[in-house]
Amino acid sequence: MSAAPKSELENGKAADVVYAALRDGIVSGSLRAGERLNEESLAARFGVSRTPIRECLQRLETSQLVRRVPYRGVIVRGIDPQQVTEFYMLRVALDGAAARLAAQKRTPVDVANLRWINSKMHDAARSEAVDVDKVTEININFHEAVAKIADNHLLLNFIEQIHAWVRRADHNPFEVPGRPESGAAEHDRIIEAIEAGNAELSESLTQEHMRGSYDRRLHLLMQASGE
Repeated sequence: MSAAPKSELENGKAADVVYAALRDGIVSGSLRAGERLNEESLAARFGVSRTPIRECLQRLETSQLVRRVPYRGVIVRGIDPQQVTEFYMLRVALDGAAARLAAQKRTPVDVANLRWINSKMHDAARSEAVDVDKVTEININFHEAVAKIADNHLLLNFIEQIHAWVRRADHNPFEVPGRPESGAAEHDRIIEAIEAGNAELSESLTQEHMRGSYDRRLHLLMQASGE
């Protein structure tokens, strides 16, 4: 099979770079919901042609991070309460499956890594002024570490995509007083189940953990809406 033309390879690399930059901007919130992503402006900003920009926007659309609106073009998607419910349904199923597989495949090094990550979450939760963003990132690192132990690349990909959505949703459950501490304590029990190789308990504890996060976020959403 012949090699791809140099221009195609360069466009592919450029699209990867632009995709990573825009994805990070959307996930971090520096690119806000409703903000328009114009091909021409992005091409000038990144110093590339419109071909890799077009490819990048298509990938972002597939990832549900942007959408196309008539007469406006591509805009950053927002997160509504219905989507929050939908991605927590997925988190319960997918993170539960990851924990079950992790219990079957874990090594002592894997377990030590989980304990190390969660020790950082405990430390952050005990801070006098809790940094919610920091706790959130450590929490995501913990669950992605569990998914990596599961050694299922498709499962990990789905979980990482859901985490990108979770980062963008309003009303973080870790804003609830005491949740950083209780979340870290729940992680401890999940780690113990994974270390013991108890697949069923690992899955059920993780699912319970996710449902607890959803209940707290839903409560915050209802408070914000005045319901």
